[in-house]
Amino acid sequence: MSDLDADLRGLRDELTAAIPLPDVERIAGRARTRRRLQVGALLAVIAVVVAVPVVHALPVWLTAARPNPAETSYVVDFADAKHGYALTRTCERGTEVCTFTLYRTADGGETWQSRRLPLAPGDGFWDTMYVLGPDEVTIGKPVGPETTRIFSTDGGRSWGVANDLARAGTAPLAPGGLLTGACGEQPYQYGGCDVVGSIRPDTGQFVAAPTQPRLVPVQVGPAPTVTGKWWVAGVNATRDRPVLAVSADDGRTWSTNELTEPVGRRWAVVEGDGVLYATAADDAGKVAGVWRSTDDGRSWTRTWAAKLKPKDPRDDYLPTGVGPFLDSRPIAAGDGSLILADMKQTLVSDDEGRTFRRDGGASGWVSWTRGGYLRTNGGSFELSADGLHWRQFTVG
Repeated sequence: MSDLDADLRGLRDELTAAIPLPDVERIAGRARTRRRLQVGALLAVIAVVVAVPVVHALPVWLTAARPNPAETSYVVDFADAKHGYALTRTCERGTEVCTFTLYRTADGGETWQSRRLPLAPGDGFWDTMYVLGPDEVTIGKPVGPETTRIFSTDGGRSWGVANDLARAGTAPLAPGGLLTGACGEQPYQYGGCDVVGSIRPDTGQFVAAPTQPRLVPVQVGPAPTVTGKWWVAGVNATRDRPVLAVSADDGRTWSTNELTEPVGRRWAVVEGDGVLYATAADDAGKVAGVWRSTDDGRSWTRTWAAKLKPKDPRDDYLPTGVGPFLDSRPIAAGDGSLILADMKQTLVSDDEGRTFRRDGGASGWVSWTRGGYLRTNGGSFELSADGLHWRQFTVG
């Protein structure tokens, strides 16, 4: 037995030597670390449970620290073919906190320079921009008795304040100014006001025109036509009839005409080769009629009118054959044609606005500026002098 015990002890010693024993202190340290992690995880769970009702009780604007997609909108206008401005408004979704940035171009939109605005996020929706000249621009609310706007005469490098609290008499519509309407002592039931005037490029203030067209302005053309004619569309307050007024002498006199039905309340007037074209859309945005004038707006001829469905007069207007659809805007093109463009299609008339055909041209929301026709489709912009050849540009 003694020999067996000796053999077993020898085998144990050989196994012990072959298998290294772990470091006892290392094992103890690992155990202490594991206990700390378990305690930390437990405390984290407790902290989350306690914090949940606190987070829900915080104001919304404090909890908006999480990533939140922003939406950017644009207002673009040109003083001439080279000088233009773009006001961008970026708002966090679900909030009313917006930031504004002004951009200026001196090469027709090829390059843009940003300008610092004396506005802080959340100052309000100062998203009405009036471009009054190459270096003159004002930003703020529309004209009103208590309206204050910021105003610059050096391309947005420095800013002053323009307000409409004191209206100094009357003055001819400024060549570089912007036509707009304002409320006098008696607003009318149609939602418009009875004073027409311009925001002047030298002061940024509203000044009434020397002669009023005597109608309730529903819409005004902010920029004059290519030959300097101003227009105002509205309603004759005494006869409740649609009226289109045109001035060729900066508001000193107006040619006022009552137009035949059907008409809408969303007007646009353009000019090409001495011919004026006017369109009116109904409340749904569908074009209700097209008019043409060859005598500077002293008289108008309706060339196209929408027709109602004979079975149900309550239905929307329908075009005769192919005609204007949603919110189409006119373009008096350089080749003598009349183009109506909306966000979905382009329509062309080669017979002075009597009939229209679909065209494969690009679509978009079109407006007339002193720099030419401006076409907008989302964040894409194009400029054209003749309505036929377009040059694309981006803002920023």
